[in-house]
Amino acid sequence: MKEIYFIVQNIKAGSTLLRAHQIQEVLLNQYNLYSQVIDINMISQLKEKKNCIFIWIGPIGYKYISSLSQSNINILDIVDKYLYNKEIVEESINNNIYQIIIVNNSFMKNYFKKNTNFNGYIYVIYHHWDPRLSLTTTKTEDKLIFGYMGSIKSLLHTDNFLHYKKLIRQYPIIFFDTELGIDVTEKVINNNINYSITYNTNNIPKNLNFNCDINIRDPNTDISKFKTTAKLSTAAALGHNIITTMDESIKDILSLDYPFILENSEFETVKNMFELIINDYNNEKILWNKGLNILKNVKIKLSLDTIINEYHNLINIVN
Repeated sequence: MKEIYFIVQNIKAGSTLLRAHQIQEVLLNQYNLYSQVIDINMISQLKEKKNCIFIWIGPIGYKYISSLSQSNINILDIVDKYLYNKEIVEESINNNIYQIIIVNNSFMKNYFKKNTNFNGYIYVIYHHWDPRLSLTTTKTEDKLIFGYMGSIKSLLHTDNFLHYKKLIRQYPIIFFDTELGIDVTEKVINNNINYSITYNTNNIPKNLNFNCDINIRDPNTDISKFKTTAKLSTAAALGHNIITTMDESIKDILSLDYPFILENSEFETVKNMFELIINDYNNEKILWNKGLNILKNVKIKLSLDTIINEYHNLINIVN
């Protein structure tokens, strides 16, 4: 079997933890596949490696692959980096420097097939939920509380949460920054989110004070088309419900009878959904319980135990 190396830009980033370290550990422990995570600054360690599998987390391989042995299999795991590195990704794909591309959903797979000259294999792997979330306890005292988890600073440049400035004036919403690992609700309310980021590897909360997650994006944008299942998988892992637009990754996973899918991303539609959930939760919780039951299956589909099978299948293809 070939040795496997996950090559990462930032050893402390969240994508490194989930898409490199966690995958690497399970491949080693469950399948006895030799694998290692390598910081890009230590790329010299791979100069003499031959007949190996290199999995590049994000589009960083374009600078280095030509200087490494051509006997290796190079795999690009795009994660959510395409949005911010389109030219680099497309040039690398068109030049076929990778033999395999890991994408986030079926739309991406078809998109790259139709719009690039890529000759290799395109493989869909959904974003699993962080196993550390199994230790997180939700404490809301049987109250409905909305919350948003993610890179809060990214709201400055990416519309991952449409209308949040309006919504926080009408509904109590908790904001948890998964890069810092802290509650930053006050900063969001005070419009003070342009703060510096120091990645915290202990970024998963022990306790959360909300039980309904939020994922609202314009379905016509690249953000909706190319993002991962991270928001959905996190909500499912926590035993929460989620208000969500029908992103391309969501389409692949979430059944259409889930009760809290937004028909569109217009503010009135979003507001009406908030009111629907509030009314349902404060009465018989018919829709609430239906949603939770549907997400139990999503939790299984997007668990690391399930997703690791996709990695194993992919590795078998190239071994």
